[in-house]
Amino acid sequence: MNNMTIPQTIFTIFYALYFPVVIPMFRVFQPFDTPRMYGFICIQIKKLLFNGNPHKVTRDLEKSWLRFVCSFLLIDVLPAIYFSIIFIILGKNNSFPDDCWGIIIVLLGIFF
Repeated sequence: MNNMTIPQTIFTIFYALYFPVVIPMFRVFQPFDTPRMYGFICIQIKKLLFNGNPHKVTRDLEKSWLRFVCSFLLIDVLPAIYFSIIFIILGKNNSFPDDCWGIIIVLLGIFF
């Protein structure tokens, strides 16, 4: 197993601090509407079977599942892909500046 380079180590530490701080900000948008996805399905199926509107049920379920898929991609998958790509790029470059300003410029370039 290879050891991480200095840039990979610094990026991993900052990403490990950044990601848990950003995730709670998404609660405002309620990205995962799981009650509507699962619990609401039973209620809607009852309504559909007895006296409901099938188009209304279908639209609600489609919206909640589409919201789930989009949220999963934006909150879970894309950050993991971003981390993997940057981590691999930083592993290929073993040269790291020795001065303080060079390190700051590299770190700002990584995060912006």
